[in-house]
Amino acid sequence: MPSPSAPCLLLVDDDPLVRMVLTMGLQDKGFDVTEAATGEAAMMLMERGLQPMAVVSDIDLGQGCNGIELADWLADTYPDLRVVLISGRLRPELTSSRNHRSFLPKPFIIEALVRLLQH
Repeated sequence: MPSPSAPCLLLVDDDPLVRMVLTMGLQDKGFDVTEAATGEAAMMLMERGLQPMAVVSDIDLGQGCNGIELADWLADTYPDLRVVLISGRLRPELTSSRNHRSFLPKPFIIEALVRLLQH
């Protein structure tokens, strides 16, 4: 379990198995993870006061907004928030300098994600 002072992350993925595996791996590395299955759920958590140090989001979130649209909304609303986009199918053009945005292709080892989060 993360300590009360553990850095908070918001993890957004529509696949419950991926969310579970990533949450367990990130918690093992000392992070406090809040999960959302959709971009809209992530937005609602943020609007209700969640203050993560970073957001990790899959690009393809099924129906509703996708991870890139979520990252754009976060850039407009929380311009200093780090966003890591992940995907096994899509590779985005990360030309936007609107926020601290990175991309990590799936599959990846949890240490690779942690390195991106710590930069």
